[in-house]
Amino acid sequence: MTNHTSMSDEKKQEQEPEEKSEESKEKSEDTESLKASLAKYKAMADRRKEQIEEFKKIISEDEKPSKDDKKSDDTKTSDKKLTETQEGLTREEAIFFGKGFEEEDLAVAQIIAANKKVSLSEAVKDGYFKSHIEGKQSAEADDKAALPPSSGTGTTPKKDVTEMSEEEHKAAYSEAVAKGLAGG
Repeated sequence: MTNHTSMSDEKKQEQEPEEKSEESKEKSEDTESLKASLAKYKAMADRRKEQIEEFKKIISEDEKPSKDDKKSDDTKTSDKKLTETQEGLTREEAIFFGKGFEEEDLAVAQIIAANKKVSLSEAVKDGYFKSHIEGKQSAEADDKAALPPSSGTGTTPKKDVTEMSEEEHKAAYSEAVAKGLAGG
C-alpha cells in the first residue's frame, strides 16, 4: 500500500506542474487581453478628451463678442424673450393684443422688433408693420367686395337623361329653355 500511495503521490506531483503551467498560461492570456483592452480604452479616452477640447475651443470662440456685433443689454434680453418658450403673454404682447392685433401680426412685429432691436410697441409704429396691416386690410376688403359664387341656372333635370323616355326628355328640354329665356 505504501507503494501504491507513493506512486499516486508521484502522479499528483507530475500533474500539479502541468496544471500550474496551464493556469499560468490562462492567466498570462487573460492579462494580455486585459492589457489590450486597457490600451484600447485609453486610446478611446484620449480621443474623447481631444474632442472635448475642440468643442470647448469652438464654444469659447462663439461666446467671444465680435467688434461688429456689439449688442446692448436691452436687445440681448429682448432676443432671449424671443428664443425662450413662454407659458403666458408678456406685458407688451398683452398690450399688443389689446390694440386688436392678431397672432399673425404679432409674429411680424416680433421679427421687426428683433431686426431693428426695438420693443414691440416701437415695431408697431414701423413702416413695414403699417404696410403689413394695410395690405391685410385691403385683402379683407377685396374678399368682402367680391361677388358670391353663382348658384347655377337650375336646369339640371331631376332624372338622368339616359333614363328618360323621349317625352320626358322633350318636357325637360322645353322647361330648361323656358327658364333660360325668362332669366330664371
